[in-house]
Amino acid sequence: MKTIVYLVFSLFVLSANGQQKIFSVYFQNDEYQLDADDIQIIQEAAAFMAQPGITASGIQINGYTDAPATADYNVALSHKRALTVKELFQSKIKSDIKISLAWHGELIPEATTDLHYGQRCADIVITYTEQKQIVQVPKSDINDLWKQLREPSQVFTINPQKDTLIMGEEGTIINIPAGAFIIPDEKQGRQVNIVLEEYYDYASMIINNMTTMSNGLPLETGGMIYVNAFLDNRALTVMEDKPLTFMFPGDTMVTGMQFFTGNTNPTGNMNWLLTETDLETLTPDEYHNLIYPMGFTKKRYRKNCPYLFCGLREDLGADNKKYYEKRAYMATDWKAYRKYTDSLCLVYGVRNFGILKRMLLQQVKQTEDPFFYVAKTSRLGYMNCDKFYKLPPEKLTLLAVNEAPAENVNSFLVFSKYKSLMLPNTNNPEKAEFSNIAKKSKCKAVVIKYENKIAYLSVQELKAGDVPEVTPEFVAMTPTQLKTELKKLK
Repeated sequence: MKTIVYLVFSLFVLSANGQQKIFSVYFQNDEYQLDADDIQIIQEAAAFMAQPGITASGIQINGYTDAPATADYNVALSHKRALTVKELFQSKIKSDIKISLAWHGELIPEATTDLHYGQRCADIVITYTEQKQIVQVPKSDINDLWKQLREPSQVFTINPQKDTLIMGEEGTIINIPAGAFIIPDEKQGRQVNIVLEEYYDYASMIINNMTTMSNGLPLETGGMIYVNAFLDNRALTVMEDKPLTFMFPGDTMVTGMQFFTGNTNPTGNMNWLLTETDLETLTPDEYHNLIYPMGFTKKRYRKNCPYLFCGLREDLGADNKKYYEKRAYMATDWKAYRKYTDSLCLVYGVRNFGILKRMLLQQVKQTEDPFFYVAKTSRLGYMNCDKFYKLPPEKLTLLAVNEAPAENVNSFLVFSKYKSLMLPNTNNPEKAEFSNIAKKSKCKAVVIKYENKIAYLSVQELKAGDVPEVTPEFVAMTPTQLKTELKKLK
């Protein structure tokens, strides 16, 4: 059976003659006729020349043979092979370029790099130039959009041998005790970089691929952060007996909050895992008692008075004779106050309550009644204050968004009554389907699409269970406008 080998060389030689491409037809012994396979190869060579952007500057057809038979016979046979290929090829192309012929018989020049010498073949050698059309393919991966909108990480440079308090731009407070990090002896005395990222609103969660999901179950969040420590780009480990204290600011206390750590799943989104770390709270009342010691006063015992109005006058402080007694009543009980502040320092890992007080005074400028969830842990990375939003099956419902999942599309549900960011299931390739939603809960179906460097946003308010499916109503906007709109999500 005839062996056909289709050999195509792409010689990217940048020279005055341009590039070369070789189409080779192999023959059986002592043959020069073309069969169907040979004709196909020649047609492919003609099709190459017809491609847009290809300009041929020269065509040469070389004939070869192997060693059997006499040298003169082989030269004649190689001539026939080259001529047969030329006649068919010339009939297939629309070009006035002269086709050159060469026939080499069995000749194998010394130090040749041409592997076709000594073989039963004919080569079509096309010298050409190519005008490449550089097509800008529009970015369609939505992660390219998020990279544009993400805020840079906050970086704090500290002396790891000193007690340090750090406050993030969104109010996160981190207490780092002296000697908390495991540092090699040869690097002792060097400064450490603390990297902090904060995700307290829906916009920052969406842009950074955060979710409030734990193995598919919805969570209510009290705040998410990412924290790590580096020395010369090397991540450090925290000593187990010197945990860091993390304080997550909030507006109101939600009972049942627990401490979670996070890892990205194969789809690139965050999955939160429950830990055994206890979560404490610092309430507004505790905060005010810390800041304002006059709340700790000595007890005042009402002096015996036989008349009703006499007692009232004492209570009101209207009796000048009782002035010093009233002053004693308003005096601070410093013993009780110090006992209280010492207990807070112990709970929150603060060496000196005065340091914590100064940091909290900065926070009170942002929030009138600051509230904190507090966790002490030796773990670094992604962490979150969360609680499972558990309801019986009869109180749950489903919702579908009529937009197929794709690399340039993200769909979410965000809730109004509690802070939760839900992702769709991955079961349906045609729609974004959400499950385990509390019936009648107010939420917004948020769909974001990114095409041709243009962002499209759809936000639809609804009550879960009222409609089984919603169709997005997109509005085109720039990436900057999108970020502004996401900031409005509550």
